[in-house]
Amino acid sequence: MRNGTKVNTNTGDVSSPEAKKAVSQSPMFEPFEWVAPSHQTGPYDLISSVRDLAAGAGVIMAMIEQSDMDRDNDDAPLFNGFNRGRLLRMSIAAMEVIDNQIERHFERMTKQGEKAHAQAGRASA
Repeated sequence: MRNGTKVNTNTGDVSSPEAKKAVSQSPMFEPFEWVAPSHQTGPYDLISSVRDLAAGAGVIMAMIEQSDMDRDNDDAPLFNGFNRGRLLRMSIAAMEVIDNQIERHFERMTKQGEKAHAQAGRASA
């Protein structure tokens, strides 16, 4: 579905001339999102970001490991030393972003918990 218009994914056909126009005017590229834009706040946004960063870093680390094994077996490595270092640093940076996002999320949870606890204490008094 593009812009609320049903599109036959097998053929690309649309159901009416108006639908064809709507599809032709919609962007050719839309970035992939795990979570619908209306839910990209709070824990859902965190989960979506962490999933992408962790999975991407995992793929990079597996590729680096394969490259190292190739080098150890006297085969051509996937990366030269310079690019291997860049990919390692990118993976480290991704893990730091995850750590920072989780830390901010815990801080928000703590503040919300303290606020709820204080409100409950006032209500019981």
